[in-house]
Amino acid sequence: MQRKKIAICAVAVAALAALLLYQYARARSLQQELQTANAQITSLRQQIEEAAKKPGLNDLDAKVLELSQPGTTAEQVIGRLGDPPKYVWGDAILTKGHLPETYVLWYSDSVMALISKGMLVEIRNEGIAEFSYRQLRNGSSLEDVIKVCGLPDNVIVGQPNKFLPRTLYKDIDGREGYCYYCRPDQHVRLFFRDYRLCALYVTAEDGTSGKNKTGATRQAGEF
Repeated sequence: MQRKKIAICAVAVAALAALLLYQYARARSLQQELQTANAQITSLRQQIEEAAKKPGLNDLDAKVLELSQPGTTAEQVIGRLGDPPKYVWGDAILTKGHLPETYVLWYSDSVMALISKGMLVEIRNEGIAEFSYRQLRNGSSLEDVIKVCGLPDNVIVGQPNKFLPRTLYKDIDGREGYCYYCRPDQHVRLFFRDYRLCALYVTAEDGTSGKNKTGATRQAGEF
C-alpha cells in the first residue's frame, strides 16, 4: 500500500515537473516573440521618423510650382530643396566651390535641377514619379497629357526630334511609343516611352523657347 502511494506521488511529481517545463518553455517562447515584436516596432518607428524628415509629395509639388518661375536662382533652388548630395555635369562629379557655367544639382536618380549662369533652367523628374506639376505626372498617358496641355500646333510622326515648341513628335525615328511634346508657355518639356510620360521637365524660362538655355536635349529612349 505504501509503495502504491509512493508510485502515485512519483507520477504526480513527474506530471507536475512536465507541466512546469512546458510552462517554462512557453514563457521563453513568448519572451522571444515579445522581443521580436519590440524590434519590429522599433524598426517601424525609425522608418516613420525617416519618412517624416523627407518632403511629402504635396510638399514637393508646391516647391516645384514655386520654383518654376522666370528668374529663379540656384540659391533659391537649394534654399527650397536643400543641398544636393552631389553636383554633376554629364558623367563628371563636380566640386561645389569650382562649378562650371552649366551644371546639375543631383538630388536622386529621378530628381535633378539644371542650372546655367546661376539661374534655374528646369527641374527634372525622370523615371519614377517623384512629383506632379499641374496634373502632369510620370506614368500619365499621352492622351491624358494632351487633355491637360492642349492640342499641339503640329504633329510630326516617325521623324527625328527637332525639339520645336508646341509640336508633338510621335514615334520618333520610327520608334513606336517614343514621343516628345514641349509647351514652353506652360513651362514643361515632356518625354514619352510606350506613349506614357517617362520624363517631366518643369522649366523656369520665359515661355518663349523650345529648348533650354544650354541647348541640352534628350531623347525619350535615353531614360
